[in-house]
Amino acid sequence: MRAQCESHNFAPAKLRLIPKGDTFRPIMTFNRKLPHNRNLTTNRKLGSAHLMLKNLKSKMHSSGFGFAVFNYDDIMRRYEQFVERWKQAAQPELYFVTMDIEKCYDSVDSRKLCEFLRRTDLLDREYYVLGCITLKRRNNVLTEKETLTKEPIRNHFRHKFHKLCVEGGQYPTLTEVVGEENDFNFKRSLLVEYETRKKLFKRDVLAPLDYIIQNNYITFNKKQFRQTKGIP
Repeated sequence: MRAQCESHNFAPAKLRLIPKGDTFRPIMTFNRKLPHNRNLTTNRKLGSAHLMLKNLKSKMHSSGFGFAVFNYDDIMRRYEQFVERWKQAAQPELYFVTMDIEKCYDSVDSRKLCEFLRRTDLLDREYYVLGCITLKRRNNVLTEKETLTKEPIRNHFRHKFHKLCVEGGQYPTLTEVVGEENDFNFKRSLLVEYETRKKLFKRDVLAPLDYIIQNNYITFNKKQFRQTKGIP
């Protein structure tokens, strides 16, 4: 396992077991340092693939294709809209049905998944990555007029760096990008695009993702394993 990870510059995943009723849920983390780059983790190495798939998620969401909700923010937005309609309808009696796919990730064929990602037209051949910084006012900072002194602007704002991804056939402005559906809260923020957009090609982005899906090495209880079923 060590030789395989070092030759491809990947760090093994770490497995944790979370109790779930009378069984458990396996959770993998990829935050270990890479063998040949101690400042980089597997998570960060897969960052470009993550950006590309988030772009696909946004496109599917806006087109109404593929799913109704994707994460907790999506769920809460739909839930709040439902509650408003329910109140307007005089709060009728409700019935709930839940459904779960047993061993969902275990049943995914990793080879077919990688083949689908390479061939699908849902992913563009190239992408641009945008780097932007957001500044938000610190509401808890109070200034007395009588003792007003000149201070660095950073003392009154908190900042955060973001990476965004757009399809290669487009070159929209930052305002157009953040105006679309996304996972970030950019309300009442100052945004600055701070670097030249980087061009990525689909084949290069998918290469590390393809490898980790089919060659996922894991450490658990001081022992090493290779995942042979499902996806991480």
